[in-house]
Amino acid sequence: MNHIIETQWMGKMQFNALISGHTVTMDRIERGGGFIHTKWKFKLGKASPWLASFVAVLLILRGLNLGIPYISPQVTHTHSGEMKMECCVKNNSQ
Repeated sequence: MNHIIETQWMGKMQFNALISGHTVTMDRIERGGGFIHTKWKFKLGKASPWLASFVAVLLILRGLNLGIPYISPQVTHTHSGEMKMECCVKNNSQ
């Protein structure tokens, strides 16, 4: 019974933190918009689809498990059912 109450409390606490952070961020964006010059607003508006596309491609590459350093880590499954991730391993043999 005690564990259920703690879990519910933690869930509510995490939800409140998420909403509070979101509200503060959106408020700052709304209030800070007046300080940006119109020319920059136009440039940011034109660049945002490209930025979103770039982030989407990075997320797709990350999910493909290709083993590309810093982009897509190599995930392997062991015989015991555990997952092992190898990313950005430096070679000490020169």
